Amino acid sequence: MIRLNEEFIPPPKREAPASVPDLIRILKTGQRTQKEDALLMLIVFGAEHELTDCLSFPDPVTATLATAGIWECWLNEEGPDARTAIDQAISLMERGNLADAERQFINLSRQFPGWAEPINKQAAILYMRGRHVRSIELCELVVEMKPHHFGAWHGMALCAVKLHHWRRAIEAAREALKIQPQAKANREIILFAKTKIAVG
Repeated sequence: MIRLNEEFIPPPKREAPASVPDLIRILKTGQRTQKEDALLMLIVFGAEHELTDCLSFPDPVTATLATAGIWECWLNEEGPDARTAIDQAISLMERGNLADAERQFINLSRQFPGWAEPINKQAAILYMRGRHVRSIELCELVVEMKPHHFGAWHGMALCAVKLHHWRRAIEAAREALKIQPQAKANREIILFAKTKIAVG
């Protein structure tokens, strides 16, 4: 996944259009560097819903950039200080310090009760620790807050697989695919779960 400018400072102004629809058009039809510049501006504008619509665009570069942009929008929702704090917690998680990372995600969830992403990251930790039922509960909370959160739907499907809840896995993976049709991992979950149902 691309790492974008943490402080979300717009690139130097060229003759870039300022409107979100124009930027989306560039993300869909421009050259790679134009797409990347447009994406940065869309993140600055917080154009989460417009980027979500780009996930089903047939051009894989556009869909991949839109995916990265949506994650950045989710992480950046509560401003630069909150972004720094969640980045620190993610770094702890990536280094395997799950207990401290989870504490930080819980603290961020309490500090910013409308912010879905710390809850989603806590769900990921619970999955890693084998607490799949609780992880699903948090994923459900995330999709209540953000119905288009493909990451939480995918997380729910992964947990359901671990629990051998094959139909639940299929349902969650299908919801993720509706939002992010190019995500192969969800197709694989559906095929795997269907195979398990067939032999069961």
